[in-house]
Amino acid sequence: LPSPPSKIKLHGLDLFSAAIHIRNHRFFHRPASLTPTDVVDQLKSSLAEALELYPPVTGTVQPDDQGELCIVMDKE
Repeated sequence: LPSPPSKIKLHGLDLFSAAIHIRNHRFFHRPASLTPTDVVDQLKSSLAEALELYPPVTGTVQPDDQGELCIVMDKE
């Protein structure tokens, strides 16, 4: 995969509405063969792998030198 840019400038439509909070509840029944620690380790690994494909999700919204908001990618 190509390296993502270090920051992505937000478009005016990205700033058009106020932030909203979405609640999404999931229920998971752990297989008896896995310990809770095994499940957490697998979830962390899966999430890290998925986030590598879409870096902007891991970034933070910050103003750039001109004061315009952009998503700054985290170093790690």
